[in-house]
This record gives sequence, structure tokens and C-alpha cells, in this order.
Amino acid sequence: MLGMKKKDEEFAVDYREKNAYIKIAKNLKKTLPGNKEITFLCIGTDRVLIDIFGPLVGTLLKESGIKNVLGVIGQPVHAVNLSGVVCKIPQDHFIVAVDAMAGKAENLGKLKIRKGKCYPGSGVNKKLVSIGDLSISLNVAVEYRGKLHLSASPQLIWCGAKLIADVIVRTIHGAGEYRPFFNRPVTISQQLIPQGYWQVLFKQVH
Repeated sequence: MLGMKKKDEEFAVDYREKNAYIKIAKNLKKTLPGNKEITFLCIGTDRVLIDIFGPLVGTLLKESGIKNVLGVIGQPVHAVNLSGVVCKIPQDHFIVAVDAMAGKAENLGKLKIRKGKCYPGSGVNKKLVSIGDLSISLNVAVEYRGKLHLSASPQLIWCGAKLIADVIVRTIHGAGEYRPFFNRPVTISQQLIPQGYWQVLFKQVH
């Protein structure tokens, strides 16, 4: 659900940069708590391509064995059910909100990690519940005067989702040397992808 995050303690990097993985991993290692349960709240809808980033990340995390993941393809967390989902998260959990966002044209493809709440829907002038102790977002659209004027390619969204999911999994599990799964076989069931999206998402990124 396209959001725009207010600047606070914010880290940003283009996921296509050579050392993007290392930079993101170092940041998450510092910001993710080691002594609290973590809930990953992956916000967005799997019915709109531009807003599928959150559900893609959630699905990859869940299939990698990460627990407490809310918002996956087939069971998304979006404007309609967000408040109901949030109120069921235990109060002592550290919440990581994952969402697509809109911003400036030069920021397309940038992954941002920010301490503090996520403001879902703010990029398209929707007032929804703010949530999270840490927000992770991918800039997938250009916002100008409250309207979206340009969106990222499906490949950008998919590769950004795979990178951040891989970093999260390896940060939590303490894996050793990084081996990116950009070229690994896709494990998400084709039946979970909305009709018409499968070819668009995966045609160019195997």
C-alpha cells in the first residue's frame, strides 16, 4: 500500500548497487532486536502490480521459514483489513512494516529502512493506521502533487523483494557468506499469483 515515510533515522540504498546487500545487512543487524519476538507486517495487495512488493516479501519470508509473517500472496494485508490485523499483533512484539512507497523519480529502486512507524497509504492520500517499530520500503512509483505519475518495472519490484527477503532471512538465521538467490528457481506457487501477473513478474528474472 503505497506510503511515504517521514524522515527520521533513515537508511537508503539502490538495491542495484554492487554492495547493496552488505549495506542493508549491516543496517538490519544493528536495528533488528535480538531479544524480542519480531512480527513482519507486509502491507499491500496482490491484485495491483504496483502494490505487490509487500506480499512478495511476505511470501518469500514465510517460505524461508521466518515466523510471525503477516501479509502474503493470497492473504494480503491492505487498506480493508489493516486495522483488524494490527490489533491482533501481541503488544510485546517488535513490528517490522514492509511496504511499497512513492517518491521522487531519482529514487525509483531505492530500498529504505527507517526506525519508527510506517504510514501506509500516505503516498496516495489515504489516512490509515500508522504501524511499526521499523519500516522497510521500496520506492516503486513517482509521486507529484499527490498523484502517481510513473511506476517501476515488474522486474525492479520482484528483484527488490527477493533481495530484502534474502537479507532478512540471513540476518535472522545468522547465515554465513552471501549467495544471492536472484537466479535460483522460483518456489512461489504459480497458483498464488493473480492471473496475468506470473508471466510479467518472472519472464525476465529467472
